[in-house]
Amino acid sequence: MKFKRAAAGLVASVMALTAVATPALDNLPFAVFANVVSVTASADEYGDFEFYSTSDVGDENPIVTITGYNGSSTNVVIPSEIYGMPVGSIGNGAFQNNKTLKDVIIPDGVTSIEYSAFRGCTSLTNINVPDSVENIEEAAFLFCSSLKGIDIPAGVEHIGVMAFGGCTSIKSVTIPSTVRWVEDQAFGFTVRYVDPLTGDKMEDFTLNFEKGTAGEVYAVRNGFSTAKGLFTRELSDGTLAIGYYNGDATDFVVPSEIDGKTVTTIDSGAFADCTALKSIEIPASVNSIGWWAVGYKKVYRDDFDLLNVARYDKIDGFKINYTKNTEGHFYAVCNGFIDVGDVDVTDAGDGTLAIAQYCGNDKEFVIPSEIDGIPVTKINGYAFEGCKSLTSVTIPDTVTIIYDEAFLNCPMLKEVTIPASVKEISNYAFGYLRSGYDENYNPIYTKVDGFKINYTKNSEGHYYAADNGFTDEGCVKVTVTDDGTWGVEQYYGNDKEFVIPSEIDGIPVTEIYGNAFEGCKSLTSVTIPDTVTTIYYEAFLDCPMLKEVTIPASVKEISNYAFGYLRSGYDENYNPIYTKVDGFKINYTKNSEGHYYAADNGFTDEGCVKVTVTDDGTWGVEQYYGNDKEFVIPSEIDGIPVTEIYGNAFEGCKSLTSVTIPDTVTTIYYEAFLDCPMLKEVTIPASVKEISNYAFGYLRSGYDENYNAIYTKVDGFKINYTKNTEGHFYAADNGFTDEGCLKTYITDMGEMDTIGISGFAGSNVTSFVIPEEIDGQKVVAIDSEAFIHSPMLKEVTVPASVIYIGEHALGYTYSAIKESYEKTEGFTINFEKNSEAHRYAAVNGFTDEEYLVTGEYYYGDEECVTINKYYGGKENVVIPKEIGGKKVIGIERDAFLDNKNIKSVIIPDGVQFIYSQAFFGCTSLDEVTIPESVISIGENAFGYYENDDYETVKKDGFVINYAKNSAGHLYATRNGFSDESCMIIESDEFGKYLRGYAGNDASVVIPDGVTYIDDEAFKGCDKLTKVTIPSSVDYIGYNAFDGCASLETVIIPDSVTTIGDEAFFGCTSLKNVTIPKNVTSIGAYAFGYYEQDDNPEYMKVDGFKIDYVKGSEAHYYAYVNGFTDEGGLFVSYWTDEGVVIRKYAGNDTSYTIPSVVDGKKVVGISDVAFKDCTTLKSVVIPEGVTGIMSEAFNGCTSLNKVVLPSTLDNVDNGAFANCPSLKEVTVPSGVSYIGDNAFGYCWDSENFEYKANDDFTLKYVPNSIAHYYARSNGFVTGDAFGIIERDDDAYIKYYSGDSKTVTIPSTFNGKPVSYIAEYAFDGCENIKNVTFSDNLFQINSYAFCNCSSLKEITIPATVYNIEEYALGYYLDEETYEYVKVDGFKIYCYPGTEGERYAADNGFDYELLFGKPTDVELFGEKSKSSTAITLEWLSSAGASGYVLEQYKGGKWTSIAVIKDKDRTYHTVNGLNPDTTYTFRIRAYATNGSDTLYSDNYSRTAVKTRIGNVKSFSGEGISASAVKLDWSKNDKATGYVIEQYKGGKWTALATTKNNTTLTFTVKGLADDTAYSFRIKSYRTANGVTDFSEYTSVKAKTLLGNVKTFTAAATGTTAIKLDWSKNDKATAYVIEQYRGGKWTVLATTKNNTTLTFTVKGLAEGTAYSFRLKSLKTANGVTEESVYTSIKAATAVSGVKNAKVTSVTGSWITLEWAKNANATGYSIEQYKGGKWTVIATTKNNTTLKFTVKGLKNDTTYSFRIRAYKTAGGSNVYSDYVRIAGKTRIPNVAKFTGSAVSASAVKLDWSKNDKATGYVIEQYKGGKWTALATTKNNTTLTFTVKGLAKGTTYSFRIKSFRKTGSTTEFSEYASVKAATDK
Repeated sequence: MKFKRAAAGLVASVMALTAVATPALDNLPFAVFANVVSVTASADEYGDFEFYSTSDVGDENPIVTITGYNGSSTNVVIPSEIYGMPVGSIGNGAFQNNKTLKDVIIPDGVTSIEYSAFRGCTSLTNINVPDSVENIEEAAFLFCSSLKGIDIPAGVEHIGVMAFGGCTSIKSVTIPSTVRWVEDQAFGFTVRYVDPLTGDKMEDFTLNFEKGTAGEVYAVRNGFSTAKGLFTRELSDGTLAIGYYNGDATDFVVPSEIDGKTVTTIDSGAFADCTALKSIEIPASVNSIGWWAVGYKKVYRDDFDLLNVARYDKIDGFKINYTKNTEGHFYAVCNGFIDVGDVDVTDAGDGTLAIAQYCGNDKEFVIPSEIDGIPVTKINGYAFEGCKSLTSVTIPDTVTIIYDEAFLNCPMLKEVTIPASVKEISNYAFGYLRSGYDENYNPIYTKVDGFKINYTKNSEGHYYAADNGFTDEGCVKVTVTDDGTWGVEQYYGNDKEFVIPSEIDGIPVTEIYGNAFEGCKSLTSVTIPDTVTTIYYEAFLDCPMLKEVTIPASVKEISNYAFGYLRSGYDENYNPIYTKVDGFKINYTKNSEGHYYAADNGFTDEGCVKVTVTDDGTWGVEQYYGNDKEFVIPSEIDGIPVTEIYGNAFEGCKSLTSVTIPDTVTTIYYEAFLDCPMLKEVTIPASVKEISNYAFGYLRSGYDENYNAIYTKVDGFKINYTKNTEGHFYAADNGFTDEGCLKTYITDMGEMDTIGISGFAGSNVTSFVIPEEIDGQKVVAIDSEAFIHSPMLKEVTVPASVIYIGEHALGYTYSAIKESYEKTEGFTINFEKNSEAHRYAAVNGFTDEEYLVTGEYYYGDEECVTINKYYGGKENVVIPKEIGGKKVIGIERDAFLDNKNIKSVIIPDGVQFIYSQAFFGCTSLDEVTIPESVISIGENAFGYYENDDYETVKKDGFVINYAKNSAGHLYATRNGFSDESCMIIESDEFGKYLRGYAGNDASVVIPDGVTYIDDEAFKGCDKLTKVTIPSSVDYIGYNAFDGCASLETVIIPDSVTTIGDEAFFGCTSLKNVTIPKNVTSIGAYAFGYYEQDDNPEYMKVDGFKIDYVKGSEAHYYAYVNGFTDEGGLFVSYWTDEGVVIRKYAGNDTSYTIPSVVDGKKVVGISDVAFKDCTTLKSVVIPEGVTGIMSEAFNGCTSLNKVVLPSTLDNVDNGAFANCPSLKEVTVPSGVSYIGDNAFGYCWDSENFEYKANDDFTLKYVPNSIAHYYARSNGFVTGDAFGIIERDDDAYIKYYSGDSKTVTIPSTFNGKPVSYIAEYAFDGCENIKNVTFSDNLFQINSYAFCNCSSLKEITIPATVYNIEEYALGYYLDEETYEYVKVDGFKIYCYPGTEGERYAADNGFDYELLFGKPTDVELFGEKSKSSTAITLEWLSSAGASGYVLEQYKGGKWTSIAVIKDKDRTYHTVNGLNPDTTYTFRIRAYATNGSDTLYSDNYSRTAVKTRIGNVKSFSGEGISASAVKLDWSKNDKATGYVIEQYKGGKWTALATTKNNTTLTFTVKGLADDTAYSFRIKSYRTANGVTDFSEYTSVKAKTLLGNVKTFTAAATGTTAIKLDWSKNDKATAYVIEQYRGGKWTVLATTKNNTTLTFTVKGLAEGTAYSFRLKSLKTANGVTEESVYTSIKAATAVSGVKNAKVTSVTGSWITLEWAKNANATGYSIEQYKGGKWTVIATTKNNTTLKFTVKGLKNDTTYSFRIRAYKTAGGSNVYSDYVRIAGKTRIPNVAKFTGSAVSASAVKLDWSKNDKATGYVIEQYKGGKWTALATTKNNTTLTFTVKGLAKGTTYSFRIKSFRKTGSTTEFSEYASVKAATDK
């Protein structure tokens, strides 16, 4: 049995059952039309039109229906909109019988022309049917006899009976193939009868149609075609309807499929002309069969005065073959072709089935619980009506709703059982007969005698039975509340005592609705369960016998008149009049809702407070009820604290004299205790943090003329408070105390909680000292306006702790009349210098003491300050070098602006920036020194002021002192304060740069090595005629030479690559410049431009010329600026690899853009690159180009062909606009963006807009961005998705179309379409249905926003992300907020993103039951040697997971995970180093049904290898721990790690498994460390690791850091050591007698020295020391620190210099018997150097050689003794010796005669004289001593002839009494023979 429309089936059934020719529908029994409703809407008017709008019924997107026309015009244009609402249909009879109407224009947007819309418009000759029309109803154009023709647009799907009947002037009609259904006699018929509407065929009428369409079916049915056979028409869902059969078969099998299309429908009368047909077989695929479709024959009879009108008679013996429970079966039953009863079903609207109609004569009938696996949940109205023979019916427990009169007029049906599943039963569904109708044709019902209903207590069956008098057992009818519990809607019964159930079906009863028990006259007792929380209005009204009720504490809300009242009547305004039930009593829990109700309604005298939940979940006192004199507000109710007292809670409590406020209260609201005249005193606990106006101590005495309340104070009112609390503040602010009060709060300033002052109260306080601390917390802030309400306050002392004072915080009042702040006259602030209070006072004019306002400035990583503003009147200002420990680095703009007092200012070294106008207007300042640290000075910073004409002028005589070539120098020269030229060259990370030049030089040479010329470096140098730029420069900054009007010559070197904007702007004398090819960037107006006064446009320099390399940047600059006419192809360098076509200048008609320029790929075409190339006809864009920018080919009017590359990604706005010759373009599928007017548009200059080219064709890949562009711009029709490809998938960027039903493509170019982008379907008002594919993963924000017709959607389980406002929202144009679409519903799968989105956004949703998706990413999460933890991604739609393990040769279930959100599981008890295989699949459950995902996901995981069996560690020193472990035979090696720095760090990895120990060094002493080890095994290139095994080990106590020893003599050694803070004592030991002996143990760790005495001279000794730490009776010892030391040796004695020469000095000393030897050292090169060490103590002399003459040398000698392997030294003995002076350099002798020899020598400048000696008589004998050093010869006479003699000479120098001699120089000489 298939689904069908119930109404059609019903009428078909009745028509068939009558088995007579029915002349008119009006003659059918009333039952057939009981559900047919005629709706007439009240019409509104719009000009001559009457209309109806669906806005009248609350439609948010209303549609207008034209319902009438009152005008007299012959030509009518129906408006497309009325009051902004679109016209959607021409209503029933809208223009009926308008005889004057000739021409009608129906606007696009109209979808339906309804019944008789233009009927009888006999003058109508012309009408258009727009493409939007889908439906032309019955008789729409009946009798339009003048209508000449009609074009049926392709959008029309249905044309009704006689739609164009009687249109005798229409001779031909073409029925488009898209029309789905044309009813009989729609065209080509005259009208013979109006009732029934029928006519005669026009013989001169021609019908045009396509084969296999609805047009062909109409043609053969109505005699316009003589074709024979079976004729079908295609339905909107793609299936087929059998429209007509006129063959000769006697037995016919209806095919289930024709040409691959399923047959689902048989039209009315389809087989009525087959007189030979005796049987038919109807396939199960058919789900709709029309009237008289099968088993009837058409006959013509003259009944009812009608001639030759066709009627239908049933064919005797006709047989229908069918499949059970199909539409064919039902048709056969309902038309009497078989006797077995059956039901017809329809879609219930929620995916289940509803019983639409029963046909048959069964006595007993069982309604099926499901059909084809789909449950039956509803029984429609009239479904079993009139079943006279029915005595028993079984209703399955799947049924939930039974509608009106479902079993009406079943007189034999005496008993029925209604299952508890039924939740709704409509009127007269069971147990009634309709006995007739009254005078208003309202039905008259009578009950079936003895009718009985079996039901479950308090079920819907019970309610129906009780409400209709079929049972006396009382019950309550419940409905679901907003929170999913039960609410008692109505009580049925006459019980005296009734217990309301606490739950039904396990769901608690929580509410009793209004009037639920109203009028229960017999009710004396009712028990309300403690599940009830709410009792609504009049719930127990008019229960006069109900005298007492107990209200449980669970009740939180009771509405008016719920208990204890009778309604005695109504007043003249029909307002109810209530009276109380005498003696009514309420039992309640104190301060519960029952108590409030009782007190409020006078059922108790016990006072109470009514509370409600506050925002933070505590109680707030909403209202007090009672007349107590004294009342204690409870501190808590039900364990929840009372924290707030709401406004007016105790208002008007006239008898209240005392109230106790608990210390849980924090807030007391407006007028809480207003008009309590007897309440004279109140204590406000310190817990109260907020009290609103008039909360205490006030009476409302009346109202003024503006109805503002007038308040007076309660006489003598007193408030008790804690100082500086909210109570104090309220009292002070309202004049209930004279003690001033601060209102404070906790700030987040500083490291700990600090105090801020938000307000001050003290109406009479004149002076106030703000404390530095309050409750031990510093006061740091005073908020804006904190003291503004204290007009009497004249003086405030502010502590230095305050670091923030807000605007108008102190010294101001506010004038409401003037709406401005006013200073308090004479106000004084006492402050500490440079404090925040100082700043506030200075800024606001409360002090003249200077103050500097600073700002933060980070210079690199250094935090500095700037001077933002100076306040003060000093003449001499010294700017500090530092403020608050931070360096002053800058002086901000206007910092000293217009300070007329300043005469001198000292700017400290360290300031780097002085900004514009920093000292502007300082007219008393005549001189300033700018430190060299300043690197930047802004415009008019010094020496300028504004005159009376508001002109900026330079101060005469102003002096600037500066360092040469500094920023001060530059400023001074540029501003005319100096004539000295200045050039500043600095360095940065890019190299040297020229920061600025100023001067009057005509020629400047920039030094070599400068790499760039800074912005504005030479700006304004109007005397400069020539500049030489070195080859090191690569960058010339913007405005670098701006205004150098005299500059004639500049040579730009090849090194330059960049020239900034306006670099040579205003260089009017520069007529020619050569720009090298290497320049790749030239800024705007860089060359050849200047600015003329009073002309905002830049002017060109006359005759300016640029010399360039063709195709270079310079060429491009020259071309675009009009300095050359030479064209070419210009590129700009976009990336290192690619270039962009910047400009094409040429006249080619055909041009192929090169793919490579200068060795680099062409990757793009820039804005306007080919713009207005009017000669260009064809262009080929090469592969590699990805982008075509805005207007790139705009205005190429001759362009008719363009080839786009496959690499193209984007085409920007207007890229090919104004190309009228371009008729066709093929766009590659990879294009992801096409801008506005990119293709197919030309500018319409008359209308100032772009207009599409009529004959333009865009070729594209379907559903590409190009397709979208074509559709959205009207170049094609139909639907288009703008889909963009990515590497692995694709996504929908745009959609354009008018379809109501949209199916999202699953793939694009073979790639899955995985998500829908933002706004993709925004504003698609037509879309009603969207089908998503399973490839869809994500729906982005606003994707379907403003799709108001889209009311429901099914979201696949595969979707894992839906962003905000993606579905079900529209933008409210008034509030600009996103609002939910009314009635939007989501169908989704459990646990999926669809469910989350629906729930989070509060949409109605329904969970679908389907297979969950396969589990993905199933694998290892973690593992050990005995366990594996598996993880996976959650499966959409899953209820849980089944996990299996392969073991024992089969798969075994090891876990069923019932939590769908749990995506991991640990398998324990496994073996180490073993591979295990697992598989998993998801399952979904729905009741008893379970579905599994299609496929298992598998994984194999190997457990870790086992680790070492043992692992230990121990401290072996203060800095080392030794780790040991057992061998792991399966391991290759081990990894040892240490926990440090918050993470595990590898220490070592062994290369084998035999290394079983590791020492960790460099640790801290006395510290515990954590270590761990894991084994690893490497095999076949794969490494497996074991788990970790951990251990802790502690280092030994550390010893002292230093331990030294020094001899203090020949018999003692002093030991010293550093303090060990962890130690409590030290032990000192000496090694003697073959063992260590304790010398001493200290009592503390502060004794740090010990002297060992009684030792032998020059002897080495060994000592050691250890630290002790004793704590809690346990002593730890450090390791020892050892040292060796020896006693001293006695020193060297009698050391002296015994001989010297010019280059030698000989040292000698006495023997030291205890020494081993001696060490001799010389002082040279600034240090002592060992020059000799003797090996014995007997060598007592040493000669130092190689010395310089006449030089003093220092030496020292010490003895040493070798003991214990080392040397012990004595003290040093120092001696000095001087070498002799030099002698003569040359000494010769020669014979001068036989008896004389002449001696000659060179002069010795250092000598005083010379001594000459001769060797004779066996000794040297002096011959002569000169008195000066200038006598350089001596003749020795009296010598023997021919004899050789020996002579020698020495020099001497006499200084005072001291004579120094040189060594001798000798010579031999012989006399002549």
